[in-house]
Amino acid sequence: MLAEVKRPLKLSIYKVPNKLVKLKEDAYTPNIVSVGPFHHKNKELLAFEEHKQRYMLHLFMRIFEVAPSTLKECATAILDLEGEVQRCYSEYIGFDAQELAKILLVDGCFILELFLRYSDMEKNMDKVEEDPIINNAWHYLRTRFPFLFCRSFSTL
Repeated sequence: MLAEVKRPLKLSIYKVPNKLVKLKEDAYTPNIVSVGPFHHKNKELLAFEEHKQRYMLHLFMRIFEVAPSTLKECATAILDLEGEVQRCYSEYIGFDAQELAKILLVDGCFILELFLRYSDMEKNMDKVEEDPIINNAWHYLRTRFPFLFCRSFSTL
């Protein structure tokens, strides 16, 4: 039955209309971490970028011995999807191909590593390391980037 569901011809990611944002701004604006390009330039969220990059490095350290060329392959795959990614957004997002690819790579790896750490924590409850991001992420994480990237990334 699910195989019969067709992918929409046009995927779109929209910004929340300003009228809704004005009603309750904190409901529509990330407070701690931003995922995707919409809030990437928000100076209040820049402190978290280092944590996302650290998570990306940990993800690649997990898989480096298996596939040392993975980082380059991921970056190439993201660059190849740049046109399709841009078409997912309802408006111009203001990043060139290289910068958008970097945002998507770091954010996508952050999310994957976050899921892996959560899974590791669930499997090894007796060996749980304190990770403030894991302990708080589910309350603050707001994803706003095309999941076609995740689907393509997972096939590498």
